[in-house]
Amino acid sequence: MSAIGWVDFSSEHRDKVKSVIDLLSTPGVIDELGIGVIRDSFSDSLFPGVSTIQTRAKYFHAKNERRHPIPQLVFSQKKTDAGESANNMSNFALLYPSQTLADLFDPDAALLQRRSLKEIRDEIAAKLDQMIEDAELHRFGSTTGEPDRWYWAAPLLLDRRTPSINKDLKEWLKGVGETDDSWFFGSKKDDNQQKDESSSKEKHFEELFRYFDNPFEAGLGPLPTDLSLVLADMAIASPAITALRSVSRHFEDEHYFRTLFAFDIANEFLSLFNKPESIAAVRMSTDRAVYWRRVLEYCVNGGLQSVLDEFFHVLRADCPTIRDLFHRLVDSMNLGTASIKVDDLKSFLNGKRRNMRCHYAVDLGNQRVETDDGKNRIKGIRHNFNSPFRPFVLATTSIGQEGLDFHTYCRKIVHWNLPTNPIDLEQREGRINRFKGLVIRQQIAAKYGTLLSDEWLKNDDVWNALFKIADEHERKGTGKCELIPFWHVEADLFQIERIIPFYPFSRDRAKLSTLLKTLALYRLAFGQPRQAELVEHLLTNVTESRITEIRDKLMIDLSPINYLIEPYAPVASSL
Repeated sequence: MSAIGWVDFSSEHRDKVKSVIDLLSTPGVIDELGIGVIRDSFSDSLFPGVSTIQTRAKYFHAKNERRHPIPQLVFSQKKTDAGESANNMSNFALLYPSQTLADLFDPDAALLQRRSLKEIRDEIAAKLDQMIEDAELHRFGSTTGEPDRWYWAAPLLLDRRTPSINKDLKEWLKGVGETDDSWFFGSKKDDNQQKDESSSKEKHFEELFRYFDNPFEAGLGPLPTDLSLVLADMAIASPAITALRSVSRHFEDEHYFRTLFAFDIANEFLSLFNKPESIAAVRMSTDRAVYWRRVLEYCVNGGLQSVLDEFFHVLRADCPTIRDLFHRLVDSMNLGTASIKVDDLKSFLNGKRRNMRCHYAVDLGNQRVETDDGKNRIKGIRHNFNSPFRPFVLATTSIGQEGLDFHTYCRKIVHWNLPTNPIDLEQREGRINRFKGLVIRQQIAAKYGTLLSDEWLKNDDVWNALFKIADEHERKGTGKCELIPFWHVEADLFQIERIIPFYPFSRDRAKLSTLLKTLALYRLAFGQPRQAELVEHLLTNVTESRITEIRDKLMIDLSPINYLIEPYAPVASSL
């Protein structure tokens, strides 16, 4: 990689350098044949985020240019002889929270039995083949219908034939269609595009209800040969069905509200998977197919059920009701895209910096904390970073050093510059070493996951059971405080990772050594549980007698019993 730099002392010198660079630049591309639009359409569809002119990411967009790839999971209408009809009913394969499919898969049992994904899928598919045959679903199909419509219709029809589900389902379909309970139809923007989308969604839901009452009108074709396998994947990892299982496990609300919030959570996932960067990620990691099938494959491979179960466990302490949890989940999935000013050679020469969108990495600290917008932005960034969803990298100033916790899904911290004292270093790293943080959960899962049993999971979810097992082994009978295992677990597999990028000949290397020595004594004085650095320093650099002297001087004993016995023993005996 080469670079060029200069120092100019006048506008004349600057103009001369500009002219030299212009002579070395590559001429622009001219679309003389007029096929550039066609070429770009194929490129954006097949290779999202890559320029057809240069193999570089298309981070910069012209003003008012529509971002690509465009949303795939949309709701549109098509004209027929009978009038307007829904054109994207396949979206309900990801949206509809089928109770029948939810009951077919027990994640806890699969975990205890250590079954592979293939074994789970084959078992569920076999059960579905039998259920489809018993329900005689083939009678709703015709030779003139569309076979692909079965993927979203079959779950609805399987629920319809189950007496214990049919009545509740009908009440839910009617309630959602006639009330404003669901966010599915809601429009956050009062513009024509949003109103049209809301109208299209209403049309789609109306047809779903109509097909529930009369399946023969659904336009179903012959049963697809892979129907049971696709339905098995939906049972394992459809956003709606995984949300229904997680909601049902944590809340005992009636069927209507559990189904309602599972449906609305799935709708938020559709919005997430409609973002250009999400579409690119899904396309790069799944086999070629229609987009909703690729999203389903992405959710299966990514273990969406495990992701939601863990996230619900993390949120449960702060979200006592299902409504609180839903709003927090929505906040964690819908962070507005931020832009930062950057320079490339062209923008530098023009004197105009360019805007670059930030999706998976965002900054914290440039917001104006004195304004409501700034406070809300900081809150939104914190909620999003403390979730399994984007952003995954947070660049912060000293504003994130104290008072803000980022431990829920983070265990790595990069110090771009070292602080001047050990207290600031401890404050920084303490942001990701908190109650039930990621490193704690990873340690407990690795250390005690094999001890899970039916007895432990009888009345608890997986994560509650794991923490109870860890409490039995780490604290009870050892005399350790109740911070264990929620704040600290002895394990070697996962630790807080401190990353310090040293520049060549940097003074930070010597500075770090001094900081760590001071930090070790700082931790000793305050009884911090992380003792590895302390022990290494003391054993290497300090004699045993000196260690005893330091310990006696700096150790703080907060025990009220010892405090009364030692200093005030004569007074106590006289009483």
